[in-house]
Amino acid sequence: MNVKMIVSAAVLLLFLMAGGMAAHAQTTTTSTPSTTPAPAVTPGVPSTGAGGSATANGLLLGASALLMLFGTAYVVRTIAENKADER
Repeated sequence: MNVKMIVSAAVLLLFLMAGGMAAHAQTTTTSTPSTTPAPAVTPGVPSTGAGGSATANGLLLGASALLMLFGTAYVVRTIAENKADER
């Protein structure tokens, strides 16, 4: 492996890790069982317990999507450059 490929892989790994950290959702559980029935919920998007911060969740999802697009573009460009160098 040459230095350019190692650096490319490291940059891609950083993009992937940054996206994963930005999209990480923290969940909590209770240790005592509930005796009351769960409320009825309209089917649709699953509830993660973070419904009150919809704006922040949307921004995190958007940032993750943007990082994914940059990472994909970087990989595609790197592959194209490597194929051009081989010719």
